Amino acid sequence: WVEGHADMGGDGGTTAKGRKFLIKVRQEKKQLDKNEAARIAWMYCAISSEKLREPVVCSHVGDLFNKEELLQYLLGGGGKNEALAYLKSLKDVFELRGEKVEGDTLVYACPLTQLETTGLHKFVALPTCGHLLSQRGYREIEESGKCPVCSSDFNKAETVIVNGTEEERSKQLSKWKEVQAERAAKKKEKKSKRKAEDESNGSSKVAKAKTGRSLTEAAALASSSSSTPQVVVKRDKVLESLFAKKESEKR
Repeated sequence: WVEGHADMGGDGGTTAKGRKFLIKVRQEKKQLDKNEAARIAWMYCAISSEKLREPVVCSHVGDLFNKEELLQYLLGGGGKNEALAYLKSLKDVFELRGEKVEGDTLVYACPLTQLETTGLHKFVALPTCGHLLSQRGYREIEESGKCPVCSSDFNKAETVIVNGTEEERSKQLSKWKEVQAERAAKKKEKKSKRKAEDESNGSSKVAKAKTGRSLTEAAALASSSSSTPQVVVKRDKVLESLFAKKESEKR
């Protein structure tokens, strides 16, 4: 063994080359693992692990779901998967639209570059219309602010990287949680405002009812007061008549 090692130079050069080769193999394997993971993410529903089938919805975090299974998940009160805890309602997703490639598995192709969703290329979705574009194709129309398929306007800040890296997903998750918090705050404010208006309207109705009752009572009292003198006058006239009659009989 020592002789063989000496024949190869004996200076460790071959060992260094071997290490570089192993590192390269590991890096390639790691890349292959990433590509395989991305390919699987494009094939299966993130909730049920069933094969994706239309209608497919995409979350603002970049996860893909079969719409029917997402509905069942939401109706069931969600699950214990912490990675999907951000899913509260259908407002957290939008329906994905893309050019389908014929085959047993659901695969989309970018309308601009014809790149396919096989896990080898990054794709971006436009939430306003749901259309799916490869990142390369998206860069061509990014500044226009219009979808190349349906001409709908889109906001660059709202575009979603679909099945992105962990870092990309984490950034989109943080961003969407801010949107959810803002939405919840507006909903709470609106509810408080409506409650205050209802209480104000209720108080107004009570005040009007009291005012109406007071006016009715006052009118009744006034009516009663105005009728009393007439009764007294009539009684005095009767007494006067009886007195006159009695005096007449005496005579």
